[in-house]
Amino acid sequence: MKALVTGGGGFLGQAIVDLLLKNNIEVVSVSRSRHESLTARGVEQFCVDLADMEPDHPAFAGCERVFHVAAKA
Repeated sequence: MKALVTGGGGFLGQAIVDLLLKNNIEVVSVSRSRHESLTARGVEQFCVDLADMEPDHPAFAGCERVFHVAAKA
Protein backbone atom coordinates (compact mmCIF):
# COMPACT_ATOMS: atom_id res chain seq x y z
CA MET A 1 0.00 0.00 0.00
CA LYS A 2 1.08 3.58 -0.63
CA ALA A 3 -0.20 6.69 1.18
CA LEU A 4 0.21 10.41 0.63
CA VAL A 5 0.51 12.72 3.63
CA THR A 6 0.08 16.45 3.08
CA GLY A 7 2.11 18.38 5.63
CA GLY A 8 4.23 15.31 6.38
CA GLY A 9 6.95 17.46 7.93
CA GLY A 10 4.66 19.00 10.53
CA PHE A 11 3.95 17.77 14.05
CA LEU A 12 0.86 15.73 13.20
CA GLY A 13 2.15 14.78 9.74
CA GLN A 14 5.35 13.27 11.13
CA ALA A 15 3.37 11.20 13.63
CA ILE A 16 1.21 9.83 10.81
CA VAL A 17 4.28 9.18 8.63
CA ASP A 18 5.94 7.25 11.47
CA LEU A 19 2.82 5.15 12.06
CA LEU A 20 2.48 4.35 8.35
CA LEU A 21 6.16 3.41 7.99
CA LYS A 22 5.93 1.26 11.13
CA ASN A 23 3.16 -0.67 9.36
CA ASN A 24 5.26 -1.12 6.19
CA ILE A 25 3.24 1.37 4.16
CA GLU A 26 5.10 3.37 1.52
CA VAL A 27 4.75 7.10 2.17
CA VAL A 28 4.82 10.17 -0.07
CA SER A 29 4.72 13.68 1.42
CA VAL A 30 3.56 16.97 -0.07
CA SER A 31 4.80 20.11 1.68
CA ARG A 32 5.86 23.66 0.95
CA SER A 33 9.50 22.71 1.66
CA ARG A 34 11.72 19.66 2.05
CA HIS A 35 12.21 18.13 5.48
CA GLU A 36 15.46 16.35 6.33
CA SER A 37 13.64 14.22 8.91
CA LEU A 38 11.50 12.75 6.10
CA THR A 39 14.53 12.29 3.84
CA ALA A 40 16.20 10.30 6.63
CA ARG A 41 13.14 8.03 6.79
CA GLY A 42 13.20 7.43 3.03
CA VAL A 43 9.99 9.32 2.33
CA GLU A 44 9.54 10.65 -1.20
CA GLN A 45 8.79 14.37 -1.02
CA PHE A 46 7.12 16.82 -3.37
CA CYS A 47 7.40 20.56 -2.74
CA VAL A 48 4.10 21.91 -4.01
CA ASP A 49 1.58 24.56 -3.07
CA LEU A 50 -1.59 22.55 -2.47
CA ALA A 51 -3.66 25.28 -4.12
CA ASP A 52 -1.80 24.57 -7.37
CA MET A 53 -2.07 20.74 -7.30
CA GLU A 54 -4.13 19.05 -9.96
CA PRO A 55 -5.68 15.57 -9.52
CA ASP A 56 -3.16 14.14 -12.00
CA HIS A 57 -0.10 15.38 -10.05
CA PRO A 58 2.66 12.72 -9.86
CA ALA A 59 2.48 12.75 -6.04
CA PHE A 60 -0.85 10.92 -6.23
CA ALA A 61 0.46 8.14 -8.49
CA GLY A 62 -0.25 4.75 -6.94
CA CYS A 63 -1.57 6.17 -3.67
CA GLU A 64 -4.51 4.38 -2.12
CA ARG A 65 -4.93 6.73 0.84
CA VAL A 66 -4.48 10.46 1.43
CA PHE A 67 -4.01 11.98 4.88
CA HIS A 68 -4.61 15.71 4.54
CA VAL A 69 -3.07 17.37 7.58
CA ALA A 70 -1.33 20.35 5.99
CA ALA A 71 -2.05 23.77 7.42
CA LYS A 72 -0.74 27.27 7.00
CA ALA A 73 0.20 28.60 10.42
